[in-house]
Amino acid sequence: MLNADRIALPCVVTLPVLGLPTRFATNEPAMLETVDDAFGVWRALAGHDAIDRDVERPVQVRIVVSADPEQNDLDRDGTPIHHHMSDDLRFAARSAGSFAASDPARRLATIHVTSALVADRARFRTEMLEAVVLALLSCYDRHPIHAAAVAHRGHAMLLAAPSGTGKSTLAYVCHAAGLDLLGDDHVRVQLAPSLRIWGWPSRVRLLADTAERIGASEQSVQTTHGKRKTVIDARDGVRADRLVATGATVCVLARDGGPVALEPLDAELMARALEAQLAPGFDRFPARWPAVVHALTARGGWRLNLSNDARDALPIVRELLARAACDA
Repeated sequence: MLNADRIALPCVVTLPVLGLPTRFATNEPAMLETVDDAFGVWRALAGHDAIDRDVERPVQVRIVVSADPEQNDLDRDGTPIHHHMSDDLRFAARSAGSFAASDPARRLATIHVTSALVADRARFRTEMLEAVVLALLSCYDRHPIHAAAVAHRGHAMLLAAPSGTGKSTLAYVCHAAGLDLLGDDHVRVQLAPSLRIWGWPSRVRLLADTAERIGASEQSVQTTHGKRKTVIDARDGVRADRLVATGATVCVLARDGGPVALEPLDAELMARALEAQLAPGFDRFPARWPAVVHALTARGGWRLNLSNDARDALPIVRELLARAACDA
């Protein structure tokens, strides 16, 4: 593979991803279309006061596309992409012929990729490009939280629950009803200089039968881990208030077979609930985790039991968000 430090990378775009100016440079003009597909929504943040303007230099993402026939042959036929995280928070993604790595100390991600893998656009975007960039940016006070999130007037409601509980479905129902969708599975928490919740408006994946039941079935369907899922592009009309919120309330979701029910939880119980749901991949910053939990739960929160129809919980989420916006 070519060395990204030695080859000219004339095709450049800078985007404020998660509020951090991020400079993408590549030798392949068509790669900028893939970058835009992954991160173009962040243009909506232009001019927002949440953009970090005090950094000494932007984050650098260098992407070298190789047309080497031997390397291309290695990446044909959907060869798997493996991820690895080291103890010093360096992240790597590797296929048979391509490699991506992050270096937090240098504020740098480097991607050496075959044109064969680039042609598999969705897989390259999600499993290599987005994976390495998000792993790098998470190191700069953008702590990943396993929760969906919707917002109203700059206040986010974090819907925290184990996979399969229904947080993506509820988040989509709220989005369809006019609330701001920040993310259907994860968001990022910034602590300094003040609390901010960073969203990632992208594609919502719902079980195909669930999507049909709530009227969202007129979308593409893909099979993931043996499950048929409807993929809904939720990036249309993205505004700055779908990218960042300045306040947050946590709502822990459950489903016990009963009707919709809401109960308040004090700070201690909320902290325990978040600790219990700390999923693999979201535990990369253990030293920072207690401060994140405190920032999110110091004022307590809620436990919301879902019925079999996520739409039943919509009025409750609306009410909680309206109340939080008035109290802000």
